[in-house]
Amino acid sequence: MNNKPNKFPAEVRERAIGLVQECRANYASLWAACESIAPKMGCSVSTLKLKFPQITGGYLTLGR
Repeated sequence: MNNKPNKFPAEVRERAIGLVQECRANYASLWAACESIAPKMGCSVSTLKLKFPQITGGYLTLGR
């Protein structure tokens, strides 16, 4: 269980999730889509994929 405080407000999380879902079809992989969005949101690619399970459909994805 992760006890770290959430650094990102709900609005930022929702926007990040929306952006990745919107642009996902334009990229060869989910990782590539996250690479595009992460810098705009001020977080790492790993943060997008691991902290926001809505992006991966609730499943933890390992690898690119």
